[in-house]
Amino acid sequence: MKKKFVCFIFLVLVFCIYPGIILANSPPLIMKGDTAFPISSDNIKLESEVIKIHYGATKRYGLLGHEIEVIFNFHNTGFETDLDIGFPNVASYAQKL
Repeated sequence: MKKKFVCFIFLVLVFCIYPGIILANSPPLIMKGDTAFPISSDNIKLESEVIKIHYGATKRYGLLGHEIEVIFNFHNTGFETDLDIGFPNVASYAQKL
């Protein structure tokens, strides 16, 4: 019993000193994607999309993080309007928003 307790305390100390080893890393998500689109207007068109990925830009808990910057350029071919922009995911794409 004492041996198990000592092992438990040792593991707790190791996890406190190196918290990065207990953080879970999610698996890669592979799914069919789309891009941003105007939900309520046919006069707004997506002209270009620029994706910049900065590898190792942040560091947290001893792990490198990445920053992703996306720039969407839209063009309005009609009158001035307010509208919502949608970012499709699996559920909304299947429902044809």
